[in-house]
Amino acid sequence: MSFLARIAHRSVTGLVRLACRLALAGLAVITYPVFSPRALPVVLSMSVGQALGVGAFFVYLLAVVLDVARREPGLTDAVGPPSIRSPRAPEP
Repeated sequence: MSFLARIAHRSVTGLVRLACRLALAGLAVITYPVFSPRALPVVLSMSVGQALGVGAFFVYLLAVVLDVARREPGLTDAVGPPSIRSPRAPEP
């Protein structure tokens, strides 16, 4: 099975969870210099944290693209009430 086929068969929920885990890991790495304020940890944490954050963004974007691609045409996920048309006033 190719890499693209494996990605296409992954569930959207799993990809969103992976994106959340990557984002939380990136935030944890970025906050490390608060507890160890030296030059090298600051530079490394910002680089690694940014890489994890960008990775999380692209995984989430992939989940959105896969979700949109799997939808059937014509279906809507409207959350609000259906639109109500007011009756037309009779023309004079």
